[in-house]
Amino acid sequence: MRDILEFIETDNIKSLKLVVEAELSRIALDKIQSLKEEEQSAEDVIGTIDDPTLSPDFEKEFFLKRFDVKGNTVILKKLGLGSSAPVISYINDERWEIFTTPNQAERETTNYINDGSYDKKVKEVEEKKKQIEAQKKAEEEAKQQKEEPPAEESKEESKEEPKEEVKESRYNSLTSIDEIRQVSESTRPTLFRFRSGEDRVMTCQEASDIVEIYDLLNKENKSKFISRLESSEEGYQKMMTFFKDRMVKGII
Repeated sequence: MRDILEFIETDNIKSLKLVVEAELSRIALDKIQSLKEEEQSAEDVIGTIDDPTLSPDFEKEFFLKRFDVKGNTVILKKLGLGSSAPVISYINDERWEIFTTPNQAERETTNYINDGSYDKKVKEVEEKKKQIEAQKKAEEEAKQQKEEPPAEESKEESKEEPKEEVKESRYNSLTSIDEIRQVSESTRPTLFRFRSGEDRVMTCQEASDIVEIYDLLNKENKSKFISRLESSEEGYQKMMTFFKDRMVKGII
C-alpha cells in the first residue's frame, strides 16, 4: 500500500500498474488455493471411518440458510454447532450432498441446478423407484410361491420339502460376503441367520444390493458394514434402508 501511494504521488504510472497487477494476481491465487483446500478437505474423509455420510444416525441438524434456484428451494443445514461442522444441502426437502463450508455448499448446489444435472437426476430417481417397486413385487410373488407348495403334492411331501430347504440354508452366514455373492448369482432365495438368532429369507436382488454397496466401500468400512448387517433384523433393515436411499440418489 505504501508503494502504491508513493507511485501515485510521483505520477509513476508504469510502476503503479505493475504493483497493482501483482497484487491482483496474488489475491486471485490465494482464492484459488482456498477453493482447492476446501475441496480436498471434503475428499480426504470420503470412504473413511470419519466420513459423515456412512453414519445412518444423523439427527442434529441446524438451519443455516434458505434460497431459491430456478424455482427449486434450497436449504442449508449444519451437522452440529462447531465452527468446522459440515453443511448439508437439501433441494426441495430432499437431502443432496454434504460439504465442508457454507460457501462451498451454496456454490456447488446452485451450479448443480443451473447446469441441468438436478432435473436429470430427478428423472433417473423416478425410473429407479419404478424398477425397485417392480422388483419388490416380483420378489414378494416369488416368496409366496416358495411358501405355498404345488397343489398336486401330498401333505407329507409339502411338510418335508420346506424343512429340507431350511436345514440346508441355516449354514449361510451374513459374515461371509462370498456366500452373499453366491446368492446374488443364484436363482432362488436363501435363508440367513443373524447373530441375534433371527432368520431372514434373502432374495437374489437383496444379495445383489449388499454386494454392490460392499464393493463401493473401502476396506475399513467393509467390515463395519457387514458387522452391522449381521447383528439383527433391525440392524439389517436400518443399514439397507440408509444405503439404498443413497444409491437411488446417486450419492454413493
